[in-house]
Amino acid sequence: MASTAWNCSPITNALERNGWWCSGEGTNDARFAEAGLLVGDERYAEALDMMDNFVEEHATTNNSLLWQEVKRMMDYIGILTEADEDERGAYQLD
Repeated sequence: MASTAWNCSPITNALERNGWWCSGEGTNDARFAEAGLLVGDERYAEALDMMDNFVEEHATTNNSLLWQEVKRMMDYIGILTEADEDERGAYQLD
């Protein structure tokens, strides 16, 4: 059986319900899901860093569909970060 290099660690709060969270060579969908889980746990800086690293790892071009999706996700995380700093939730956005 081929081995895959995984970096697994237990994490807290909302993500802990899923047991061990492993980050390795995942699919694009998995990376977006990971960012979504981090956002759900109000870990916005980590989500933005993860998406930033994703862009660097995949060297996407600015006009690709993947880049557009990443940019939208990063914009949304930025909006949620600002709302959180103003002590507002996603449901209280203007």
